[in-house]
Amino acid sequence: MRPALQVSGLTKRFGQTHAVDALDLTFAPGSFTSLLGPSGCGKSTTLQMIAGLIPPDLGTVTVDGSDMTHVSPERRPISLVFQKPLLFPHLTVEQNIGFGLRMQHVPRAVIADSVAEMLEQVRLTGLGGRRPHELSGGQEQRVALARALVLRPAVLLLDEPFSQLDATLRIEMRRLVRELHDSTGVSTVFVTHDQDEAVDIADEIVLMLDGRVEAQGSPERLFEAPPTLATARFLGVANELFGHAHAGGFRLAGTDLATDSGAVRGEAVLTIRPEAVELPARSATRHALIVESVRFAGTFLAATGRTVDGQLMTLHLPVGAPLVVGEAIEVGLPADRCSVFARGTA
Repeated sequence: MRPALQVSGLTKRFGQTHAVDALDLTFAPGSFTSLLGPSGCGKSTTLQMIAGLIPPDLGTVTVDGSDMTHVSPERRPISLVFQKPLLFPHLTVEQNIGFGLRMQHVPRAVIADSVAEMLEQVRLTGLGGRRPHELSGGQEQRVALARALVLRPAVLLLDEPFSQLDATLRIEMRRLVRELHDSTGVSTVFVTHDQDEAVDIADEIVLMLDGRVEAQGSPERLFEAPPTLATARFLGVANELFGHAHAGGFRLAGTDLATDSGAVRGEAVLTIRPEAVELPARSATRHALIVESVRFAGTFLAATGRTVDGQLMTLHLPVGAPLVVGEAIEVGLPADRCSVFARGTA
């Protein structure tokens, strides 16, 4: 099957800085992919090169088998939604949504039908006559989405479109975008620095660090089995425990843990997410801790403990778990939830 979007060797420098460095990515038809990474990692620059807003220094952009590298933005079958809606303030909602179709000289009747359909899909039926200043921030972003999708693009690019909305609206908009993707089937690339947002909305995550791909895979795979220590850290693994990797597992504070260390040998770091730590310890891989703090965090208890060699471990446990500060407990570290990396790899 031909990719919906492919970038090969995509490179962009700003002075001596490699904003994007020889990026190779392939997006399948109907895919929903999140470009995830911290500010300055090159994800927005990548999106702008795909859209044609800035030229790459090297590399190619191909959409549905056609080379778009040197095609002007308005001639690419790509729609881009920015952080700010960028609506025309003097036009109504209907006129904003239909603007691109008018530029393509689509017949008025077709525009009217298409706009009405999009208004229904983004749940703005009845608001077509309003102007942008009469809308909430979430409504403005819905208009921007409708304006992008009404063109029926081959690829939809979303550049942190929810970053200026409050937490409740961000969740609502994520659900709407996912519904629109599932109903239209448009290949979607979603840029965000928020790992929770990426996990919630995307089928695949591409983690970018320093202009390059650090890791790529499903949200489940990257969270549960991060391929690199840098990936684990960015995704909020929280627990990094230093010890010694050997053929039989991992030695932590004098205790051997039956964990797969792969090819890693010698000084190493074991990572495990706070919610993966078990209490009571059901796993065969167990370790002793002294409880140092317990804090109610709404839907769970956030606790910390110290290993016998003084390393800090964070636990997220069900509310009501029997924890007392200062007591010794035994926790389980499930082997399939642990990852082991060589020291100094991130």
